[in-house]
Amino acid sequence: MKNTPRAIVLSLLVFCPALARAQRIAPAGAVRTEQAFDANTRQWRGDARFAVRTLTAAVGGAAAAFGGGLLGATAWAKDCGGCEDAGLEEFVIGFAVGAVAGAGIGAALPRFGNDQCSFSTRLWRALGGAAVGSVTGALLGKPFGETELFVGGAIGTAFGASAALIGC
Repeated sequence: MKNTPRAIVLSLLVFCPALARAQRIAPAGAVRTEQAFDANTRQWRGDARFAVRTLTAAVGGAAAAFGGGLLGATAWAKDCGGCEDAGLEEFVIGFAVGAVAGAGIGAALPRFGNDQCSFSTRLWRALGGAAVGSVTGALLGKPFGETELFVGGAIGTAFGASAALIGC
């Protein structure tokens, strides 16, 4: 319990970053906005968007899964009286929550020129898709063994997050 404030502050810094006014970069001179706008609105094919979002969801999910697992194991570890795997349950819970959150954020971050959804819409759709995909992948992998349960959940998280954004 003594690490709870530290964990709250760390999670706020990770999930709610904000730029102060002094940290923003102002343009040094005249900027031609037409060229910058044209470069950002390049048309993407649907299959390339799905592949990019799946890749960013996988990278974000993997990074956040280990970060969430370590945060859960260190911040909320219980004293089990000298047992061999202290904090394992908290690590697994943090790992699962971090994987879903990281995959959702990772899939929502890429912005394409012809996107029809705002970032907040993409984020909530990707988080829902990651949650559904992880459960579906884990259920499909469970009959084959314990390792396949985790592999199916990880693959399902990335594909679920990017599949939820097909309409965006």
